[in-house]
Amino acid sequence: MLSQLQALSAASDGRYASDAELQFMEEFLLSFDRRLQTYLAIQSAETLLLQEVEAQLKAKDPQLLMRGVENFASKWRADTIRVLRISALAMLIDDPERHKERLLYWFQTLMR
Repeated sequence: MLSQLQALSAASDGRYASDAELQFMEEFLLSFDRRLQTYLAIQSAETLLLQEVEAQLKAKDPQLLMRGVENFASKWRADTIRVLRISALAMLIDDPERHKERLLYWFQTLMR
């Protein structure tokens, strides 16, 4: 949504936007309640989701989050929470481009 608003602002500079150009806003508003409820459900289930996924990973391979004697479970949890939250926000604001940019920025930071 934010990316689309930014593009609309640039495209319609000095003129009124057309009905076709504003269509995405109507679609955004019509689906907002569902996206908000989904966002809130993800938020409230975050801890349970994380525990279930971690349990499944450990059931498949108990050493998966280990590197030698060092346990990376807390790092995995923090990274997983970050990705879940970024994804939930992108879904809420209906902006996959911003989602992609935030994830790429985060990965670039990790790589440095």
